[in-house]
Amino acid sequence: MRVFGERKTIGVYVHIPFCVRKCLYCNFSSVAALSIPEKQYAESLVRELALIAERQCLHGRVLESIYIGGGTPSLFSPAAIDTIISSISDAFHHNGNVEITMEANPDTLTAKSLKGYRDAGVNRLSIGIQALDDRLLKAMGRTHGKKAAVDSFISARNAGFENISIDLMSGLPGQSISDLEDTLLKAARMGPEHISLYGLTIEESTPFYKMRDAGLLKIPHEDEQAGQYVSASETLTRAGYTHYEISNFALPGRGSANNSRYWLGGEYIGLGASAHSCMKAEGWGRRWWNISDPYEYMRAVEGG
Repeated sequence: MRVFGERKTIGVYVHIPFCVRKCLYCNFSSVAALSIPEKQYAESLVRELALIAERQCLHGRVLESIYIGGGTPSLFSPAAIDTIISSISDAFHHNGNVEITMEANPDTLTAKSLKGYRDAGVNRLSIGIQALDDRLLKAMGRTHGKKAAVDSFISARNAGFENISIDLMSGLPGQSISDLEDTLLKAARMGPEHISLYGLTIEESTPFYKMRDAGLLKIPHEDEQAGQYVSASETLTRAGYTHYEISNFALPGRGSANNSRYWLGGEYIGLGASAHSCMKAEGWGRRWWNISDPYEYMRAVEGG
């Protein structure tokens, strides 16, 4: 267990499950909502934090990282993100050097909102680009194109973000090894500090699952997917990135503190619908997770 001085550390994951629409491959805990209950949901997160901190006796812990994931957290206003971050920061000890990551979709970011997120304390942005190929983005059901992806990265840099991660995907329908290498080379030239590359998995209850069963979805054979993975690792390593975890590549010293906490068995609490927590206990530790429906979650928090 990591310690800071004489105090144990803690990480906090915050789940914001709302999206403009669900992507065709997505099996994450998220909902497409025309109207987002931003204020009520943020208040529920703050309330849950107080309950967990009290029940788990966490007030003496040193905060090491905050990760705001989704869903699409960048649908929330900077004011709501500020409320969430401030509440977490106030609940724990810290030295002012906390890694605070927020996920974002390219088409939800503006110069004004990016500045607001920076002012709220976000110091690491994770942009869900997925591909730099309009044909593949359309096939995935993404709400943005290549230009919006590149523009969002440039805008984030202009807003002062010095630590940016981008998400990409392999094994996509119609994607060849050369397609993936082209995206990776373009991504590396953009210069993000961190690149996550996730292999597509076809999950039940997704449109892709039904399309595959109906013979309407042609994905690369598993041998080709393995070839994409090997090629990607070689391409990004040559570009100066360290392949420090199965799906993650980083420039020196830019690995994710949040993710490393998971992989190294560190303690963390999860706030929000479907969020998971893990605390040390006899054996493998104690894990628990929240109700997945965000509206049921908010009602449950209100009930204590």
